[in-house]
Amino acid sequence: MKFKISRPYLWVLTIVVLALIPLLGLSPFHSKGEPREAVVALSMLKYNDWILPINNGGDMPYKPPFMHWCIAIVSLSLGYVTEFTSRLPSALSLIAMLMGGYSFYNKRKNTTLAVLTTLFTLTSFEVHRAGMATRVDMMLTAFVVGALYLFYRWWENGCKGFPFLAVICMTGGVLTKGPVGAILPCLVMGIFFLLRKEPFLRTFLRFVCYGLASLLVPALWYIAAYYRGGDAFLSLMIEENFGRFAGKMSYESHVHPFTYNFMTLITGWLPFSLLVIMSAFVAIKKQHFQQITSSMKAFSLGKHAQKVLHWCRYGDPIHVFSFLSFAVILVFYCIPSSKRSTYLLPCYPFMAYFLAQYVVWLFQHHRTVLRCYTFVLTAVSAILTLAFLAIRMQYTPLFLLKGKHKEEMLQTLSLLQNTSLNVVEWFLVFLPLAIALVWFVFYRKIDSKNTLKHYVVVLFVPVFSLFYALEGVYLPTLLTRQNDKDLAQYISTKFKNEPIYSYLQTSMLHFFCTNFYLNDNIKQFEKEFPTHGILMIAQKEATAFKQRHPQYVFTLKSVTTRKRTENKDFIQFYSFYRKHK
Repeated sequence: MKFKISRPYLWVLTIVVLALIPLLGLSPFHSKGEPREAVVALSMLKYNDWILPINNGGDMPYKPPFMHWCIAIVSLSLGYVTEFTSRLPSALSLIAMLMGGYSFYNKRKNTTLAVLTTLFTLTSFEVHRAGMATRVDMMLTAFVVGALYLFYRWWENGCKGFPFLAVICMTGGVLTKGPVGAILPCLVMGIFFLLRKEPFLRTFLRFVCYGLASLLVPALWYIAAYYRGGDAFLSLMIEENFGRFAGKMSYESHVHPFTYNFMTLITGWLPFSLLVIMSAFVAIKKQHFQQITSSMKAFSLGKHAQKVLHWCRYGDPIHVFSFLSFAVILVFYCIPSSKRSTYLLPCYPFMAYFLAQYVVWLFQHHRTVLRCYTFVLTAVSAILTLAFLAIRMQYTPLFLLKGKHKEEMLQTLSLLQNTSLNVVEWFLVFLPLAIALVWFVFYRKIDSKNTLKHYVVVLFVPVFSLFYALEGVYLPTLLTRQNDKDLAQYISTKFKNEPIYSYLQTSMLHFFCTNFYLNDNIKQFEKEFPTHGILMIAQKEATAFKQRHPQYVFTLKSVTTRKRTENKDFIQFYSFYRKHK
């Protein structure tokens, strides 16, 4: 039997690849998160240590190594890690998840819903951002979502045999970020099984076994890493995996209230959360909307528990599975005090499925709302281009720039005004404006004569043009202010033959960005207490530090001219040597 790839699949795959891969390496590292992960892979290549590479002058990796292995492998051909190669595993993980989701819903529903679900997931702000970042979250999400799809297929086939592929996905998740990679799929599918009237004990034992099976391969790494790192490694893993969930971290880590997750879903779904808000005021008045809201009422557990239970047991299994997949994961991450928007990434593909159904309903019953939304979206695109052109021509009213951030805003304007652009970049700048002009001329095309396919083009083309303009021109230009590559070049030139040491008061914080561009050559002062060298330290911490180390002589060499990424402060450089006793 020959495997045949359909034309819609190829079109969607092409769109997904073009939306991610060409833009990956354009923006420099501008936060502590990305270089902190990239430098682990860098240290693997540099020291040929693929188990527990020590980086940043004495730190052990905070996460299991699978993503770092992937970064190191794709960087082997170059011999060094770059922004592009460090982000490529996240992008490939997103591509695999999107195409897996397309195949999953296309087989069980229809091509239109599958395409919409895939494109909504891709273009949601949170998912797109994670797919373009050197962080473990997108890879973990791909493994968790993939395991859920595979578990459902296994259930669909009568639970025959052992779900090897689902267990392999969970194994990848555990090797990416720890036990949560197995806990989430087993928890969701366990609840799904119970609601579909499967015996409790059998379901419990079954998913405990699958979860334990997914830990077998990661256990080999944990044992090897413990052999290398000892109790320090064990304490770190316990804190990262269990202390974070129990709210017993040794440091404050993204502590937010219960409502935080719901707010991040609204922002994470931009620009489509705007569509839901705009349409709700009109659609709720329509009789057709009652067909959708009638099922939504069943989700009120207080008043309609029996209806909820009946729907979960006898309703469309795809609907039930998709709803449980995002609802259970959302509730799971509401429990710990540590909350981040990226934790909710596994919710997005399943929420996109319901958003796709909602847009299909709007197209069938209220196209005016869709026309208004696309008008707003294309107007924003046009305004963005016009604002940039106004800045380039120095038409910006400077009297509006007031307050404590005036200097930063002036620097931002200077970057936008003076950065030279090539032909391709100018094309990307004008692309949103061109799309907007085309829409304003032909907006009446979204009427009863057109199919949903036409609207899919009208809906997503402005979004992709915005992504290309932002990630191809604006962000690479603006983020140079937050990138420390210039500082690394300054250090390598001015202190060429000197050992470099650093100190920051927060124990887990280092000069990650500078260290990455210096090829992981910055060491920690208070771990080595060297005899001589160059110290880089935050300006506000320098006086107290020198008083605490009277056995050293410090001589100020230079101070940075702007505040830096990690500590939001100026950095001072001191030459030092230890006094003789």
